[in-house]
Amino acid sequence: MQEEEKNNGMEGMSVEEMFLGVQESYQEAQLRAQEENRAFARTEFFRMDKFGTYRLRILPIAPNPDARRHVRAMSIPSTSCFWSWRNPLRGTSPKRCMSLSPALPMPDIALIPSRLTAAWPSKPQKRTGTTKLAEKIAGGSFGGGLKYSYGHCLYVFDLGERAKGVQMMTLSHAQFKDLDERKFKLWSKKLAKNPSYPCPISSVYDAYPVEIEKRKNGAKTEYVISIDNESEPVPLTKEELTALMGAPRIPEIIYRYTRYHLGATVEFLKQCDGIYGMSLMETDEMKTVIDTLDGELALFSETSIKGGTSILPKSYPFSLP
Repeated sequence: MQEEEKNNGMEGMSVEEMFLGVQESYQEAQLRAQEENRAFARTEFFRMDKFGTYRLRILPIAPNPDARRHVRAMSIPSTSCFWSWRNPLRGTSPKRCMSLSPALPMPDIALIPSRLTAAWPSKPQKRTGTTKLAEKIAGGSFGGGLKYSYGHCLYVFDLGERAKGVQMMTLSHAQFKDLDERKFKLWSKKLAKNPSYPCPISSVYDAYPVEIEKRKNGAKTEYVISIDNESEPVPLTKEELTALMGAPRIPEIIYRYTRYHLGATVEFLKQCDGIYGMSLMETDEMKTVIDTLDGELALFSETSIKGGTSILPKSYPFSLP
């Protein structure tokens, strides 16, 4: 205890001086409150659940209030791997569990799926003497194997219900590239008249509405994207910019892995053991990996999923390096 006080520069100080030396300042209290509010803020997700045309105001990525590097963009890329698993307490109805892709540029602790499965996919053929599982894994989503999804997450205002405030939307890569092409085509025309014209769909004051029409095309559903540059630009108000600054950063929402995800990952792999007649999850190697990861995640998460029951976790985001 004496050594700890010495290391903190408190040696020889009275108890009153110790408390006075660690009092929180007004500025520190403000920063802490802002971070806590962001961590517990509920994220609204924009969904196109009906057919029709949706008018959106795409929002820029909010600047970082500290010295961290700012991303000059309107979206954050997201790669996910989808697994199907069955809840043993709720019949055989398949459930979907989403896991982060190992390809994401994140700290080591957020690469848990790859760490957990590193020893698993490469061994089925050696352990079982069959190539069935190896072919399934390598077969991709069309072959019933692992399904990866690459998309782009961005914040928007629904101009039809602008009072709802900031909402997060995910576009597929194809949808985003379609929007990107239309943006650059319009932007080049604007730059020809005004060399300093900002982004025509996400700038603060000079962005036009983006329209997405959800419609039926035979048995399929399609989404048609356009930029309504015939109307007036939709400037953002000071109140809306303040709300955007206070919203959770998109990487804090999409780049995270909790004990809930770990439990779902373990359950998925256990079910694969049963389907393919293996017992890889009972090996000492896998048990050690699971225990190690569970201990690491205990620092960030308070919930888990075991025996088919689940409690949604409190949000513990992992920041980009």
